Amino acid sequence: MTKSIKQKIFMKYISIKQISVFMFSVFIVFVLFSCKNSSKEQEFTPPSIVFNEEMHDFGKVKEGPQLEYSFQFTNKGGDTLKIYNVTTRCGCTTAAPDKKEYLTNENGNIKVTFFTQSRNGKQDKDIHVSTNDPKNPMKTLKITTEIK
Repeated sequence: MTKSIKQKIFMKYISIKQISVFMFSVFIVFVLFSCKNSSKEQEFTPPSIVFNEEMHDFGKVKEGPQLEYSFQFTNKGGDTLKIYNVTTRCGCTTAAPDKKEYLTNENGNIKVTFFTQSRNGKQDKDIHVSTNDPKNPMKTLKITTEIK
């Protein structure tokens, strides 16, 4: 073989090797970006309602006045928290959120009103909060008092 033929073969070998290295590099970059995107998806957290407290004791009170208390909470999740419903089982108690949707780290309140009229003795009432929090779709809050 002559020197020029050897050089041509060598140059073709180098070109194929360079193309192979380039294609392999592109593949590696693609894989790295794919992994980075999937880790972002794994970082997603659903909404999470976290109350400062879940029970309130009004103590001893006289029969007649309305008692009010606001249960404070924060959406500690990564998605919008939705309050679907707030219910009580007794007409003597009402409860409502200050709004229906809360962004990540946004604070909110569930305002509870208890009517003591025509009541006496120990009173325990539950407030049920229905949300899109997958770990706590139904949260129960409690109020208690003793009416003299």
